[in-house]
Amino acid sequence: MHLGLDMDFAIALLDNKRAPIRKVGTVSWDGFASSFTHHEQVEGAVTPETLDALKDGPAWMPADIEPGPRKRERVRAMSALVLDIEAAKATPHLQPPPFDETAQRVKAQGWQAVLHTTFQHTAKAPRYRIVLPVSSHFAPAVVKELGLQVARVLGLGAVTDMAALEPARLYYRPRCPAAHAADARAVRIDGQPLDVNAMLAHITIAAARQTAPSNELAVAALGVYEPPTAEEMRADLAKLDPGMDYEGWRNVLWACASTGLDEAEDIARDWSMQCEAKYDTHAFDRTWLSFKPDGGITYGSLRHMVKQAGQPDLPPQAALERATAILKPTLQSKAHLYPMEALGPLAEAASDLASGAQVAPAMAGQSLLAAAALLTQSIANVQTLDGWPKPLSLYCLTIANSGDGKDAVDRPALRAIQEHQRREGQKYQLLCEAFEQDKAKRKKSEGAPLAPGPAPYRLASDLTIEGMRRSFAEGIASQGIFSTEAGAVLAGHAMTVENRIKTTASLCGLWDRGHLSVVRGGGGRTERYGVRLSAHLLIQPAALGDVLNDDALSGIGFWPRFLLAWPAPLEPRKFKPWHADSSASIRAFWTRCEQLLAKHMPESCDGLPAITLDPAAQACMASFFESMEQEGRKGNLQDVRAFALRATELACRIAGVLTAFAGGQRIDVSTARCGIQLAQHSLSQWLEALGGKADPVPGWALTLYRWLLDRHAPVRIKDIPHLGPSSVRPANRRDQAIERLKAADLIHIEGDTIRVKGVQHA
Repeated sequence: MHLGLDMDFAIALLDNKRAPIRKVGTVSWDGFASSFTHHEQVEGAVTPETLDALKDGPAWMPADIEPGPRKRERVRAMSALVLDIEAAKATPHLQPPPFDETAQRVKAQGWQAVLHTTFQHTAKAPRYRIVLPVSSHFAPAVVKELGLQVARVLGLGAVTDMAALEPARLYYRPRCPAAHAADARAVRIDGQPLDVNAMLAHITIAAARQTAPSNELAVAALGVYEPPTAEEMRADLAKLDPGMDYEGWRNVLWACASTGLDEAEDIARDWSMQCEAKYDTHAFDRTWLSFKPDGGITYGSLRHMVKQAGQPDLPPQAALERATAILKPTLQSKAHLYPMEALGPLAEAASDLASGAQVAPAMAGQSLLAAAALLTQSIANVQTLDGWPKPLSLYCLTIANSGDGKDAVDRPALRAIQEHQRREGQKYQLLCEAFEQDKAKRKKSEGAPLAPGPAPYRLASDLTIEGMRRSFAEGIASQGIFSTEAGAVLAGHAMTVENRIKTTASLCGLWDRGHLSVVRGGGGRTERYGVRLSAHLLIQPAALGDVLNDDALSGIGFWPRFLLAWPAPLEPRKFKPWHADSSASIRAFWTRCEQLLAKHMPESCDGLPAITLDPAAQACMASFFESMEQEGRKGNLQDVRAFALRATELACRIAGVLTAFAGGQRIDVSTARCGIQLAQHSLSQWLEALGGKADPVPGWALTLYRWLLDRHAPVRIKDIPHLGPSSVRPANRRDQAIERLKAADLIHIEGDTIRVKGVQHA
């Protein structure tokens, strides 16, 4: 890199993102700009597994700092402002302006700058960096404040990466994949350095203006208020008419935007869409992006509008619909397409099953994958990155609404196994009957009759820990829990509060080691090695209860061992006669199942041959492991850390199942990538589920509201555990439901009584 020696632009250089600062100095703007207007081309295919390694390389910082660790507290001053422009993860539909348009915006301000596209830039999803030299060095403490103000001036506030506005942030030199070199862009713009003092003064003036508003709405904005929760925002909006005049509607959107809530845009959009005659997607997007924090509109403005509007009393049914919209709004799930092609040898059958039965691809994929795991766990193990052989067992959880086809996929997926179990079960019953008859006829001088052997049953639809231990003690080494009504499992005896930890700890042990070891007073000892358990639980969201949000279950690693699929509700279907037998790929799947069922069932699965990763597959898994470690411990996946850290083993197990089902003995790199894709899809589903999608409290609150709605007189709170709906009788559920209803302003509490608000009772 060519560096000038003019003492006007401090710069620090690093070899890569993990390296310390190796060199510091100063450069002229000309020297800097000339070396940042061309891209280094990087060879290699860009995949989720290789992305981090390919884009990592020489980096720099616009900072006055000594060589050594890259830490915020070591930065003395900043010599340039850098903006990273890309779509926010929360609003992927709001893409930045095209590169050339942003260059024109910068030029119109008269600023000096260098703009260059970054590694993942595409024409459809622009990503680029703006480097602005400054009139004077500025304090690290004002980087974010200054950056956001410049972004607002350029109209880029919604697409500026705020995480990049940090004093110790490093920035890569311009790099691009060689395959996409034609898309790479860079431009130098001549002008004046950014006047830092003037920009900071503008921020101060704008803040001062908010203290002297010129209209009633702005006065209301200055009222002291606590930032709203998502539930409170929905409750407030439910009291306003989305068909109001444009100025009022715009102010509502800006007030919501001012909160900074992650859910604010979705909540405001849902409210706006209630007026179908006026709603326009592009108008909404433009208005939302036009919000300016210094414009005098805050959430206090919206509270003032609500106060003026009041909450009208509605007939009971309309009041219930309003409460439903507030408490359980339609979820705006992110588009996580199920990677059907990643199912490898199962992909064609899963695709036929999904299209033929008209069910979600994720449900079909999970069903076939879980069935394949049940069959392959008794013929092989898999060697994971830690070098130890692990079971090929998989635990799968699929959440889908009633009527979305759980039975329609489960029956074809398990058909061969069910038929085999029926045949073997009948034979076993005959052997047991003959054994009992021989015992009854046996004379004292004769030897004991030959025992019928282990029970052949592979499938069960419910469990208790005691029952499962007995099943493995008396039965074969490979079994499965498969249920299309998994509420019986997750809300049954095994998962009561008293039994939950015991059950899940036992299931975790089976998943890890396949070992049962139990000592009971008066009940003898159970010691069973080499057993294998796979599971597929299909359940309705309403039947989940609170098990998905139980921190203890995630903390001990129970849920992180599960592959989760939560597909969107099905669209209305058309009648289309279809039989699974008509699909050649599904018939081929059954044939392979029968071949695996015919294989010898070992007494212990611990000694089975281990499927291994070939060198390329191991390198691919190692890269994925490192990315999960980084993201789970210090990155964007810290909220689901346990799930991220378990993802690599899940990916290895999935790849092992696919390899074993296809008859292979080594995992190649393409199959490794399949395992990674499916593990990543599950991780994305867990992020959504634990981010509020699986929260049971809105359901409890709505149930309690519906019950209160049927009672015209106030109800004593202490009577709810005796007279109320069964789902909210436990004190903790009742209290959470009441708190949610209070936050939504749907109830009135006076003394020890409670009643619904805003209802016209006959």
